[in-house]
Amino acid sequence: MRFLLIWWQLDVLADIAQLVSLLGLLPVLVLVADWVRSRRPAEADAGGALDELVRTIGEASDRVERSMVRQDALGAGLLEMRERLGEAAIRLAAERQALRDDLAARERLAAAVTADDRERRRLRAEVERLHDDLRSARQRLADTERLHGEVQRRLDESERLRAQADERAADARRRLAELAGRTGKGKSPRADLPVPVITARELMGEDDQRVAEEILRRVDHALEREAAALEEVGDDLSAIGPAEPGRDISRHRKARARMAAAALLAGVLLVGLTIATTAAENPEPKQPSHPVRAPFGALVGRPLDDHESDVRAVAFGQVAGVPVAVSGGSDHHVRVWDLARGEQRGPLLSGHTGDVLAVAFGEVDGVPVAVSGGTDGTVRVWDLAKGTQLGPALEGHTDSVTAVAFGEVDGVPVAVSGGTDGTVRVWDLVRNEQRDPAVEGDIGSVVAVGVGEVDGASVIVSGGSTGRSRVWDPRSRDWHDRALGADVESAYTMAFGQIDGVPVVVSGGSDGGVRVWDLVSGRRVGPTLAGHDGSVLALAFGEVDGVPVAVSGGSDDTVQVWDLAKGARRGVALTGHADDVYAVTFGRLDGAPIVVSGGLDNTLRVWSLGS
Repeated sequence: MRFLLIWWQLDVLADIAQLVSLLGLLPVLVLVADWVRSRRPAEADAGGALDELVRTIGEASDRVERSMVRQDALGAGLLEMRERLGEAAIRLAAERQALRDDLAARERLAAAVTADDRERRRLRAEVERLHDDLRSARQRLADTERLHGEVQRRLDESERLRAQADERAADARRRLAELAGRTGKGKSPRADLPVPVITARELMGEDDQRVAEEILRRVDHALEREAAALEEVGDDLSAIGPAEPGRDISRHRKARARMAAAALLAGVLLVGLTIATTAAENPEPKQPSHPVRAPFGALVGRPLDDHESDVRAVAFGQVAGVPVAVSGGSDHHVRVWDLARGEQRGPLLSGHTGDVLAVAFGEVDGVPVAVSGGTDGTVRVWDLAKGTQLGPALEGHTDSVTAVAFGEVDGVPVAVSGGTDGTVRVWDLVRNEQRDPAVEGDIGSVVAVGVGEVDGASVIVSGGSTGRSRVWDPRSRDWHDRALGADVESAYTMAFGQIDGVPVVVSGGSDGGVRVWDLVSGRRVGPTLAGHDGSVLALAFGEVDGVPVAVSGGSDDTVQVWDLAKGARRGVALTGHADDVYAVTFGRLDGAPIVVSGGLDNTLRVWSLGS
């Protein structure tokens, strides 16, 4: 029994020793062992076991200490590894961002290279076109010189005929004198008296003679200028190339326009002389300034040429019952034209500090207004009755305003504008402020905007240079993006309308084709309408005799009309502009359909669309 007690005590002491060793209290355990040994001298036989126990406890303590040292070293290693992993994570994040930046830079470089290739192709085509213009200009100069020579030859012939008439008259008087002398009847008339012979020059009248002489003087001056301009064009063409994308080509266009003007002056002179020589026998009634119900494609009145630079935008409307055209151009002005009289109406509307790229017509509280936008990034509203600006400029766009439209939303007159900043903005024309935040979308630069209705609800439509259009509800600001097909790489212009109640958009671009798209499904309607020999730069939608038509203007200097029901061109191309046609609009004059066009030749022209 005593042995069991001792064994139990020893076993308990061993457990206590392990616990104390784990707790780092080995010195205390040694003291406890010494105390136990001193209290039990009779149990000396157990001392050896106790010593063994103490030794075992010491070895366990050593193992525990070595384990703790290893654990401390492991913890320090783990801590160092954690720090290294943190540093590696930071380096990895930096490298990832650097890769993203590099990828974005490569994408921008690829886009720039693509744009540069397009610009190089465009410049190459422009150079080829300038070469063609040079050949045409040389031909026109030769024709002008030939016409000038023909005019001079006719004048010389007229003088020769007059001299022959004078000689014949003198000879007749001499014969009459001889006859009178032989018969003795009366006094013989003097042979040196002039005979009143009516020549072609006298038949023209003093006013016509002054006009003809002035035309001849102008033709001589024009020939001198065109000789210098032709030499200048040749020098510029020899220097221009794809490596100079910033080359200004306006001088070539002006030279071509001046040559055309010289040829026109010579032609007018020939026609004037021909009419003058036959005026006594075939009098012609005076024609009105604009024929009523003129045939299709006829030019109505004279070209309106008061703009001092390119005409970039035009819209049709009525002011006090008078049909008018509103135009804007690179001279920074907005002008109003009386189409019945064929002249400018009212003062210049000045305020823009850059080119005027877009105009629209409407009414605010019964007052006819025009809305304009330009490269100064502003939208301006003009009172056409007073010829003044309504309120301050509407600012918000961060780049050029390239499209404007007029309409109503919830009964409130609004203007919608779009620009190269990729945004569309709606302006309350009563409060003269922006109605809602701008709408942005992945459609590129905005080239066209419109206001209409779909299922009785007001909608706003915008089209972009990427060939996409967006239809959105101005109340809920919900929108639907519409792709206009894979074959539309870039759209220069769009127009909106309806065919049999279906909303459609008409697009035109660099390939010279005109396409019609269902605005709901995004699918193309009918074939591509091909006819322009160059880019399509302007479009308008309208109706002629109940048939939906589109009219287009292009870089080939022509205006073309398209029957959207038949999917074919209506009539022939309308020619007369001497440079790119950048603006077209529909209207009515004396109840007949017309088209007003404007272009880089600084003119507006009115065309009849009658049958």
